Amino acid sequence: MSDALLVLHIVFVGMWLGGGLAVGFLTPRMAKQGTEAGRAFFVAYDKMGSIFFNIAGILTLVTGILLVLSSDDVFAFEDTFVII
Repeated sequence: MSDALLVLHIVFVGMWLGGGLAVGFLTPRMAKQGTEAGRAFFVAYDKMGSIFFNIAGILTLVTGILLVLSSDDVFAFEDTFVII
């Protein structure tokens, strides 16, 4: 169970952070593209931010909590790695 949770946790972290990094790199480029392209990008980002990032963040948190609860003293809520 812990291995599956760890894999899911890593996948959700990758989605959450990877999506944020991609948007961070694309935002300045799209802003320079002109009004119509920039507007379309920001409308899509607004929808993606309210759905994709929230779900990925919540699933990251839930799988992280379940990992700590299901681990046999491997992880603890007091560990610096878990706190960060």
